[in-house]
Amino acid sequence: MILFSAGSGGGKSITMQNLGLNLVCQGMHVLYLSLELSEDLLSERLATMVSGVGKVDMAANLDSVITKVGEFASLYENVGSFTLKQMPSGINCNNIRAYLKEYELKYGYLPDAIIVDYLDLMTPMDKVSADNVFEKDKRVSEELRNIAVELNTVVITASQLNRSAVGAESINHSHIAGGISKVNTCDVYITIILSETLKAAGEVAFHYQKTRNSDGVGKTTYLKWDPTSLRISNKLDNKSSLNLPPKPVTSFDKKKKSKSITQLWDESDMD
Repeated sequence: MILFSAGSGGGKSITMQNLGLNLVCQGMHVLYLSLELSEDLLSERLATMVSGVGKVDMAANLDSVITKVGEFASLYENVGSFTLKQMPSGINCNNIRAYLKEYELKYGYLPDAIIVDYLDLMTPMDKVSADNVFEKDKRVSEELRNIAVELNTVVITASQLNRSAVGAESINHSHIAGGISKVNTCDVYITIILSETLKAAGEVAFHYQKTRNSDGVGKTTYLKWDPTSLRISNKLDNKSSLNLPPKPVTSFDKKKKSKSITQLWDESDMD
């Protein structure tokens, strides 16, 4: 489970969409569950990322955008997929499980990565007092991570930063909005830094606050940020603003699930 954090409008959704698109290019099936933004808005952003044409110029260059999106779809048609689904805020993990059954029946496979935009808008499966934010976030985080464990997949989500993070010289665990229990549960915790200074330099920073399987804690990575195409890319990448590999990657080894999602959860006596 990978957790991103940023202030309001700090690039959480953009980062997760960039990551999801990159995973598709690596041959993965990505499911993007939005609890806030509409499917139309997210689709428009994806079209911008794929075509390199900004929102302001999209109407005037619609034919070009359609052509480039079509070329991308054809190129990666048999490699990976990006599925957008808007769900109401306040859902719990049982709602996600129910949709995953529909997903498997429709496509014949399960997603390799599940992106939930975002964690703070979910509720636990059991009732928890609204005053006990620590317990609420703890249960939601654990329940969401359990889905990743059960399906042997990756869950990517995000959380807001609280008001104390505004103007802070450095961001730490105490700046996460709600309960710090979500940080305790996740495997990787990354804070997105997109200040006006970084924007002017065409950069975005990712500060690693927790990494269970590496020595990255405390380190910061600076990547390129293109405000027109909305793409985040390697600073050493001198390609066009599209920043997509020229050929689809087919070497990704998808681990076969020994049992279907229905079998897994029926055996767990889940309704």
